[in-house]
Amino acid sequence: QQDVPGQHRCFKRLVQLDGAGSSSMVAHGEFLLSEGLFERAREQFQAVLQVHPTNTVALLKMATSWRQDPGSHLDEALKGYDQVLLISPSNVDALEGSAYCHRKKNNLDEAMRLYQQCLKVKATAESPLYYLGDILYRQHRHPECQHYLGRLVETNCAVEYKTGALYILAKSHVSLDDYEEAERHARAGLAEKPRHPHFLFILALVKNRMAEY
Repeated sequence: QQDVPGQHRCFKRLVQLDGAGSSSMVAHGEFLLSEGLFERAREQFQAVLQVHPTNTVALLKMATSWRQDPGSHLDEALKGYDQVLLISPSNVDALEGSAYCHRKKNNLDEAMRLYQQCLKVKATAESPLYYLGDILYRQHRHPECQHYLGRLVETNCAVEYKTGALYILAKSHVSLDDYEEAERHARAGLAEKPRHPHFLFILALVKNRMAEY
């Protein structure tokens, strides 16, 4: 079990020894954030920003605290990400954070623009590739959807992203009556997660559809 009060005292002492240095205050804020103490975490980040208003690490952490705080704080989070992008337009964390907020607010065109900007900076970024594919699938833009998700599954991405992408790819090919490709992606999904009901459903659906021909 974590000694949270002890850790808090340790951070407080570190800040004192560092002369309330920015790095120590940000680290203390990160610890408070990890404990779900959002208001107290923001006090640490705000103290840094009062002295160093262009500190991108503090700005990002402030935005993240609003994003993670229960309730609807997307506008506050966006403000922080946008401030970082004014200072550093290619900051991937800020681009992804801003894209996340716009996606949650259903500003899909802006979310897609930001995710595409992420990929210009980091071509194999998992979240942008996945969510571009997901948005495009929901818009019935299947060739573009398959382009991004195909790129994702070819990377050494996390299993959850890979299986999610394979499931959307399988559904996308079913929508185009391309049952062989749908089956291929479903079987690739089962290789990652055997007996997963989503992929088993796709295989059963493909079998029924092909039997009709």
